[in-house]
Amino acid sequence: MKQDNEGRGIIYDADGITIWVETWGELIQECKHRLKILIGQLDINIYHSDSLKYPQESYFEYQIDVILTHEK
Repeated sequence: MKQDNEGRGIIYDADGITIWVETWGELIQECKHRLKILIGQLDINIYHSDSLKYPQESYFEYQIDVILTHEK
């Protein structure tokens, strides 16, 4: 792969289409950053037990034989 002049990994840039290549590490970091922003904007804690309250109450009939454990 030949890198573009700006060093951003662009492999195609024409006709209004831009295609670039990223490493898995770059992709994961971007997703973690987006998740952090989203959690902050929604003011939620996805790791808190209250986050399970709605699905547990709404889908109770599907959880009759399910045992939940909390691991740290």
